[in-house]
Amino acid sequence: MEAIPRIECPGLKVSCFDLSAAGVPLADAEDIRVLIPLAQHDTIHGSNAPGEDTVVNWPEVWIVPPRREYALSSGATARVAVVAIDRGFCERQAMAAMGVRTHVVDPSVSVDPVVRRFGHVFAAGMRVARAPDNEYLEGAARELALHVAMNYGRPATDGGRGLSPDRLARAIRYIDEALGQSLHVDDLAKHVHMSPFHFARMFKLSTGHSPHLYITLRRVEKAKELLARSGMSLAEVAEAVGFATQAHFTGVFRAYSGTTPRVYRLRSRGQPLPS
Repeated sequence: MEAIPRIECPGLKVSCFDLSAAGVPLADAEDIRVLIPLAQHDTIHGSNAPGEDTVVNWPEVWIVPPRREYALSSGATARVAVVAIDRGFCERQAMAAMGVRTHVVDPSVSVDPVVRRFGHVFAAGMRVARAPDNEYLEGAARELALHVAMNYGRPATDGGRGLSPDRLARAIRYIDEALGQSLHVDDLAKHVHMSPFHFARMFKLSTGHSPHLYITLRRVEKAKELLARSGMSLAEVAEAVGFATQAHFTGVFRAYSGTTPRVYRLRSRGQPLPS
């Protein structure tokens, strides 16, 4: 995997790679890495342990927290932009804008037009060997760092803010075990012996997401696993992750992944897409 000369400014470094089935490492680093497949139908596979694979299909992007390493590969050659954001720079942007310290601690795969827009601008500059001017780059670095902090970071839970580690773990375990059922904030709050209002507020401080959004994102992620690895029908997958109808499942899945469950299944298995 050979890199094109990279773009760099304070807080931000960008490289482009051609990724193939041979596989290469994404090394442990202190930066937050954002991986952006650049062409339609490009797919990235990332593995950090046997049986634990992440699949990223265009137009998705992949946020990789600091101190994470993966073996990267692609079934066919894929052009990938890798945006490395300095962790301290990202945290300072969040503090200046929101007065809150945030940390990006969880990997996340999502359709993110803001990240993708910057990725394509950077990639275009490298393709013609003409980087954007310094004023644009410095503004882009600040905007992108703040966007990542706000959308993928967790507020720091020091000073008693947020749920205790035990309560947070119990709530998340309860959600994962009950994804196929109807889940309400009242149920989660009761499970950890808190009032619904207080629980919802503390849960968002701990995770960066409301309970409803967190449950929706977990349902979509679980559906991706089932679509990629199981022989369940689309209707069975929908039921397994808590959707009353296949139509509702398809609508929500498309909103959060940028594609339909059927197309996602075909891409994740390297099968041809319908013409």
